[in-house]
Amino acid sequence: MLITALSQSAHQTYQLMLMVAILVAITLTVIAICTKRWGDYGCLAGVAWFFVLVFWSVAQPLLS
Repeated sequence: MLITALSQSAHQTYQLMLMVAILVAITLTVIAICTKRWGDYGCLAGVAWFFVLVFWSVAQPLLS
C-alpha cells in the first residue's frame, strides 16, 4: 500500500516537473523569438530545453 502510494506520488512529481520544464522552455523560446535577443533568452531557452530532455529521459521509464 505504501509502495503504491510512493510510486504514484513520484509519478505525479515527475509529470509535474516535466510539464513545468516544458512550459518554461516554450515561454523562453517565444520571448527570444519576439524580442530577437538570442544571446540572453536564447541561451536560457537552450538550457531549459536541455532540462526538458533530461526530465523526459528520467521520467519516461517511470511514467510508462
